[in-house]
Amino acid sequence: MTELHKSTRAASPWSTRMFALVAAAALGTVIATAFVYRHYFGAAVSSSSSEWNNFGTFFGGLLGPILSMLAFFALVYTIFLQEQQLSLARATLKAADEDKALTRRQLEAAVDTQKQTAAALAQQNKLASDQSTRAAFFEMISLHNQIVQDTSFKDYETLGPGVPPRAVLHEGRRAFRYFYEKVFEPTYSLESRKNDQLGPDKRSLREFDRFLFGKLNASFSDELAHYFRNLYRILRFVDDSDLDRQDKDALAGILRAQLSNSELGLIFYNGLSALGENGLKRLLEEYRVLQHLAPAMCINRESAVHYRVQAFGKAKDRFFADQGLPEPADPPPE
Repeated sequence: MTELHKSTRAASPWSTRMFALVAAAALGTVIATAFVYRHYFGAAVSSSSSEWNNFGTFFGGLLGPILSMLAFFALVYTIFLQEQQLSLARATLKAADEDKALTRRQLEAAVDTQKQTAAALAQQNKLASDQSTRAAFFEMISLHNQIVQDTSFKDYETLGPGVPPRAVLHEGRRAFRYFYEKVFEPTYSLESRKNDQLGPDKRSLREFDRFLFGKLNASFSDELAHYFRNLYRILRFVDDSDLDRQDKDALAGILRAQLSNSELGLIFYNGLSALGENGLKRLLEEYRVLQHLAPAMCINRESAVHYRVQAFGKAKDRFFADQGLPEPADPPPE
């Protein structure tokens, strides 16, 4: 744009000088013609119309061609100036287009930079969020293990006739093993026999599992309820987080590694109870929590068909193919 301005400023004085030169030439020609006529024909003013006619003929015949030539030169020069102005206009438009293109490239570069910055900030925020999620998860795992350690069941051991029973306290994971083997499994077997004696009115397997664990859970809510609530909250926390699926599965794997076989047995039946079937059960299936469950912990092996196969992960064959049971794609109708 600077070069165009210089060219325009340089052309303007030259145009003014050219106009002044043509005007001076025309005026000079008129004056010179008058002097020539006076020199040859005298300076007196005639009253004869023929002399004025001769003067006009002389004046027009001499000045006409000269002024026509000057007019032609002026026309040529005007065309030249117009061409020059058109060239300047084209150059101006080209420079403007180049400026626009440069501005567009600069804007695109700025937008790309902003996008890269936004992506970097989003990545940093995600990393910070993921780290915060993992930190909270491990705090919940610590709380879970503390709940397991604080869980206890008191039993009384008979030493012999006439000897008062001795109180035995089962704590931690031994408490879960005691509850499963000494309370849940015998109660399940007893209630199952009672249910079979009802004949046509007996509960279906699905209804029986829901009924029995609900009954035991109500009887031992002080010992077990907070354990299952915390387990549900851990899985729900992982499921609701913004972590990638691979990271969610990794955290669920860490949780699975904390669970003993007795805990898994109780978790299996809690998922089939009225308390667990609408929340915990879906999470057990989604994150393969029962993958390390031993089939022997299912008192009635057919209870496994009420879970989606995904709940057992890589161990699904132990619960279905090895037991001669079909693999349900979805839980059967209630």
